[in-house]
Amino acid sequence: MKRFISIVLAMLIMFVPVTAFAGTMENAMSNPAGTGEATIRDHIYSTYTIQIPETIEIDELNDTFNVGLTNDNIEDGYSVEVWITNLDENGAITLTNARDNSTETATISKDIGNGNEQTVNNSEALAYFHHDNVNSSQTQTARINITERGTTAGYYEGTITYCYACVNY
Repeated sequence: MKRFISIVLAMLIMFVPVTAFAGTMENAMSNPAGTGEATIRDHIYSTYTIQIPETIEIDELNDTFNVGLTNDNIEDGYSVEVWITNLDENGAITLTNARDNSTETATISKDIGNGNEQTVNNSEALAYFHHDNVNSSQTQTARINITERGTTAGYYEGTITYCYACVNY
């Protein structure tokens, strides 16, 4: 008999709905203890592509090269700066003739408009691309100025090392 009653009670428990008395969203919304709100923020960082030729060929007829900024999406208040990082204390680089290791010295200047140029050095960037001046692409022209010409005929070669960053201005 006890067994029969246990089975009947177990079956009743399985088929009888049980209401839980947990707090529900309706209860909280109808009788809130307080309210508030939160701001959701997302940040998309600046993106861009810097273009500098891998090899810059110069001679008496052509001594310029272009630094380009393309595919840009620059934040308000930011600019992209391009710096040459291996200039000596005079803002120069050395080019060497592989045949006899003779050297020549060069400086780099940039076009700043109205036919004027400014020499690039350790405190003056090769190029600045400001957010408010940037569209889908922009180019800065630079010039290689041979300041001390080598004496041996042939090719002279040197390397410029550059870095770039998007900075708050």
